Amino acid sequence: MGVAKPVLSLGLRGQLGLAATVGIVGALGQAPLGIWPATVLALAALFGLGRGADSWRHAGLLGWAAGTGNFMLAIFWIV
Repeated sequence: MGVAKPVLSLGLRGQLGLAATVGIVGALGQAPLGIWPATVLALAALFGLGRGADSWRHAGLLGWAAGTGNFMLAIFWIV
């Protein structure tokens, strides 16, 4: 149950990179792009990544990486 073995075999850096990518995809649903299905899929993927975390600290790092990726894309048009 949980996350597929290929995702778990990425190691911490790979999982953080995947979480940042998921955050970037999640930002596609916000203005000005408005591709809301991407946000739904990204949140589901992030939930799956969090379920596969070894500890609450690991899950927190994954959430932090996803949030950083999200803000990198979501804020670009404001600045």
